[in-house]
This record gives sequence, structure tokens and C-alpha cells, in this order.
Amino acid sequence: SEDSTPHKCEDTSIPFMQLPAEIPLRLKQLIPYDLALALRCVPVGRNHHCLTVAMANPTNREDIRQLQLATHMTIFPVSCEEDSLKALLEQKW
Repeated sequence: SEDSTPHKCEDTSIPFMQLPAEIPLRLKQLIPYDLALALRCVPVGRNHHCLTVAMANPTNREDIRQLQLATHMTIFPVSCEEDSLKALLEQKW
């Protein structure tokens, strides 16, 4: 039977991450700057084929899908401080 109670599809299990002052070049090379700017995200870590990405909208499935297509990696989204994210995106790459 259909569950009639409305439930949020927001995933509240998204971890929060304190952003570094700088992103290493080896990570920046994985996401084109234009895309990072458009999606407001920065790559912050990598483990084999999994890329941890700090995002302004970490629950946006379409953004995550675009990142997967661009990087050919599994994307692990984390949330972060908007100001820190902006500061990192201002350091173009």
C-alpha cells in the first residue's frame, strides 16, 4: 500500500567538512574550473575512484551526476561553509 505521509527526499546524512585554505593541484585537475564554478563545488579528497567534493548543494542529484560524467569517478558529496567555498572558487585554476 502507498504510504500517504509525505516524506522529505533530503538526505540528512551528508557530512560537513571544514575546507582547507587551498586545494592541491592534483585534485583541481579532476574538475574543470568552469564546472566547479557553475555547480559551486570544489574537490577536497580522493580515494582511488572516489572523489570527495565539497558542494554548496550536496543533495542536488543532477549536480552530482554532472560531476560523475565529467570526472568518471564516484562522487562523495560533503557540505561546507559557503564563505570558505567562495574563497576557494576565487582561486581560479
